[in-house]
Amino acid sequence: MNSEDKVFDLYVQNFDPEVDFAIMELHEITTEGGNNKWNKAVFSVQPDGAFDMKFIWDHRRAIKLLMKLWHNALHTSTTAQNSERW
Repeated sequence: MNSEDKVFDLYVQNFDPEVDFAIMELHEITTEGGNNKWNKAVFSVQPDGAFDMKFIWDHRRAIKLLMKLWHNALHTSTTAQNSERW
């Protein structure tokens, strides 16, 4: 990378649903059989059309996601229990 390179962080949630689906499909294909786990992809595209892809397992990111899912599940469960009481 040089000083003219630009880096953008893009999140699947910000993509068009078709792109989101394609990324999830790519993830499913490349992690088939439990090998090659990744939760972060880095795509580098050059002006001449050359590109590179790196698939990374970010343990800290995985923990944050699990904590968020756990929190959401707990909140949903608590909300459902409270609504049943009424």
